[in-house]
Amino acid sequence: MLQCCTICGRTISDRELHETLENHIIDAIGQEHPEWMESDGACARCVEHYRRILARRREPPIRRSTPWWRRLFPWL
Repeated sequence: MLQCCTICGRTISDRELHETLENHIIDAIGQEHPEWMESDGACARCVEHYRRILARRREPPIRRSTPWWRRLFPWL
């Protein structure tokens, strides 16, 4: 049977629908889509999208090195 993902609107089969999700993914989806309910489930693409977003939030920020011109001209 075909269904519509309530997050992205894609038409998906029952097998593609994730009905059991981790709490942190449920929270992230709920923040961006307040109308979404956990019982609606989410398609695999949306679940992966939110996993990537949450993984990026947990990564430490990239430490940028000093630009070359700042090392040569520190008074600028």
